[in-house]
Amino acid sequence: GRAPKSAPAIFALAMAAGDEKLETRRAALAALPRVCRIGTDLFHFARDVEGFRKWGRGLRSAVAAWYNDKPVDKLAYQAIKYQQRDGWSHRDLLRLSHPTAPSPEHDALYRWIVSGAEGLGKESRRGKPLSMASLPKGILAFESLRACTNRKQLIALIREHRFTHEMLLSEHKNDPEVWAALLDGMPMTAMIRSLAKLSEV
Repeated sequence: GRAPKSAPAIFALAMAAGDEKLETRRAALAALPRVCRIGTDLFHFARDVEGFRKWGRGLRSAVAAWYNDKPVDKLAYQAIKYQQRDGWSHRDLLRLSHPTAPSPEHDALYRWIVSGAEGLGKESRRGKPLSMASLPKGILAFESLRACTNRKQLIALIREHRFTHEMLLSEHKNDPEVWAALLDGMPMTAMIRSLAKLSEV
């Protein structure tokens, strides 16, 4: 976590994951969650690894474990903050890796990621129907955020749930008061990256 950019480590991991030696491939895939800590890192890895190998069982299992081993609330945050990059999305990776959800909450989240709210009407693998109530609170709040048309409610949701600018619709990002709400919990490096937009609005 000390490097200014994680791209070189991710590329090296992808190269090792495609090595001809089985023990090297296994070690690389076991290190996946330590090197690829956020969704964007995982998407970079998915892009890079295709240059070195195909999507065999070992790679699919490692990606499935990246999702299954995270607490559902933290995974929900990854799903709404880091939605897609490099031509990959969480939906793509879940469809490729087919993780067996470790909990009903994970199951509901996976269905929401892949099919949206419509996918929750079907029964889970455990034979129980899933509903919106099965989703983590962060996802329910995110659904409210995306549907919100009232400026005051939007700002209140941002402040209450500490939403980031990546989670907002484009039309919300031209409002100075929205950015003022975002600034309350914005990390310094994110603020630096957003300075041009902040200056514009």
